[in-house]
Order: sequence, then C-alpha cells, then structure tokens
Amino acid sequence: MEREVRYCTTEDGVRIAYCVTGEGPPLVISAPFIQSFSLNHVVPEFEGMLNRVGQGRQLVQYDMRGTGLSQREVGDLSYAATLLDLEAVVRALRLKRFSLWGMTIGGPRAIEYAVRHPRLVGRLILTGTFARLLDVFSRETLKGLCSIVTRQLGGR
Repeated sequence: MEREVRYCTTEDGVRIAYCVTGEGPPLVISAPFIQSFSLNHVVPEFEGMLNRVGQGRQLVQYDMRGTGLSQREVGDLSYAATLLDLEAVVRALRLKRFSLWGMTIGGPRAIEYAVRHPRLVGRLILTGTFARLLDVFSRETLKGLCSIVTRQLGGR
C-alpha cells in the first residue's frame, strides 16, 4: 500500500508522525507498544496482516511520542501524555466517526479514548491486550519493573 508520512502536534507540543493508507471507512490503530509503522516491513507477517485488514479501509497508524518518526526527545511519556498522541492524530485528520483498534499495550489507550469520545468511536476492536496492568502483572512485578527502569534512568 502507498503511504504518506504526515505530522501533527499534540496539545502539549509534541510532534507526532502518522500515516494514512487506503480508502474507505477509517480504522485507527492505537500505537502498539514502542514500535514504528515505518518498520512494519521488518516483520512481513505483520505487514501482510495489516494489508489484509486495511483492504477497503483508510488505515491510520502513528508512532507514539519518543518512538519511531515522532519527536524523540520528550519529557512526558506518561499514559495520559500518550493519549494526547492519539487525540492529535484524530484531530489532524478531522475524523467524525471511525473504528479504533487497540492491540497489546495500545489496548488500554484505545479503551480510554473510546470512553472519553464515544461519539467518535463507532467500533472498538481489542486484540491481545488488557484493560488494566493489574490484570496482567502483580503489584510486586510492577514495582520491580519500575525499580529497574528508575535505576536505568539514573534515578530520574
């Protein structure tokens, strides 16, 4: 599929890269984890699946802040901030009604967006995801992960 990379800016001033392929009813993919749509070709099976899913649709993908083609140096990588990324893409495209697909770590963001914007989201598709981190990890595991990240960032 032919794709054009576009950019928009979030409410907190972060530049977000996104692309639109195909024509038809829009399907927005809530950015899954820390991967870039520009690297979909690295996993041909994933790219093939997206091509099949995108047939007859306008497929919208974006890179979360701090990843891929989006602004890399950002101070806020919180859950609330990454929700601003999705909101900016939808606003830039002036979508009135669309389907929203949340997979892996993009699922909670898709759920939150759908709750906040029920008039915009016609369908919510969830695959391989969860509603809350505590549905997947125990509190002890999350504390351990936070401790590792804090040490890696030098206590920031």
